[in-house]
Order: sequence, then structure tokens, then C-alpha cells
Amino acid sequence: MRVFVKYSRTGEVLSVSKVEQMPGHLDHPYATVAEGEAVLELPNKAEFNQADSLELHDKYRVDVAKKKLVKK
Repeated sequence: MRVFVKYSRTGEVLSVSKVEQMPGHLDHPYATVAEGEAVLELPNKAEFNQADSLELHDKYRVDVAKKKLVKK
């Protein structure tokens, strides 16, 4: 499973997407990413794969400098 997080320039998690398969020509599953937003693919860890998308949204933020998901 691949887990992607769309986030704002301040590190706020805007959306979480979990996908089993994705076409090889796509970098991420989001159709649009607005200015000031970015997408991070999370490491393939049980912690992220087993977590509910809402939990990832509510309990984490992105450390923009390190491009890493961290607990709030």
C-alpha cells in the first residue's frame, strides 16, 4: 500500500490518500495540487499503512523542512 499526504506550506495535512495500485506515469494520486501545497509519500511502515486516514489527518502534521510526517 502507498500512502500520500497533501499538505499546505505550513505543514497542515489537507488530504490523505491510500492506494493499492497507481498508474506508473503518476507521481501521486491527486489530480490537482494548488500553489502553496505539496504532496508527500509516506514511508511504507505499518504505523502509516494501518492508521485510519482520519487519524493521520487529525493527529499529524508535516515538518516542511524535513519533508516528514510528525505527530502534533
